[in-house]
Amino acid sequence: MLIGVDAGATTMSVGLVTETGEFASALRVPTIGLGPGTTVRPAGRDRILIGLPGLVDVECGMMVSRRPVDA
Repeated sequence: MLIGVDAGATTMSVGLVTETGEFASALRVPTIGLGPGTTVRPAGRDRILIGLPGLVDVECGMMVSRRPVDA
């Protein structure tokens, strides 16, 4: 099972696709006003890894910059 995540400004979308490319499930959750740590809980996962195009403050669990880090 493959998981795709789109962390948008107002909504986080998560989609599940089989390894053969068959669509399995999707979830869209609003991100405004929910606070840190509440967005991915409805997906029913214990852990999830998400790549974001910017800096993440690990203390509060939020992306604090939308720009990629300069290498």
